[in-house]
Amino acid sequence: MPRGKRESLNLSGSATQAKRLAFAAFVVAGLFFSLDRFGAFDAFGQRAPRQATRQTEQSGPTISDCSYVKRPEDYIGTEARHRSAVSQATEAFAASLSAEGVQLVPPQQMPRKNIIDDLIFGKMAI
Repeated sequence: MPRGKRESLNLSGSATQAKRLAFAAFVVAGLFFSLDRFGAFDAFGQRAPRQATRQTEQSGPTISDCSYVKRPEDYIGTEARHRSAVSQATEAFAASLSAEGVQLVPPQQMPRKNIIDDLIFGKMAI
């Protein structure tokens, strides 16, 4: 190896010691976490003994849990009600535009700024 590269790879003694200390701290922390997780510290009285949790028998859903059975009108005709509401909003908006005197511009008079406008308004004019 050339001498310049070799010197750049070597770290100072304090940096190496800091890295080793950090690595050792992570190893010790991981060891303590693992031992705690598996209950090794419980024998020393630091924690109350762990209780085995019992699984309570849960019954499946019943008919009283079903929202459709409780209120079927919330589900029947939902799409039709939505379409009706959208149609009414569109008609109200269109009526407000015609009341203000707003009119559509013919595609021939629309200002064209790029080739996309030419393609779109050209097809509309036909």
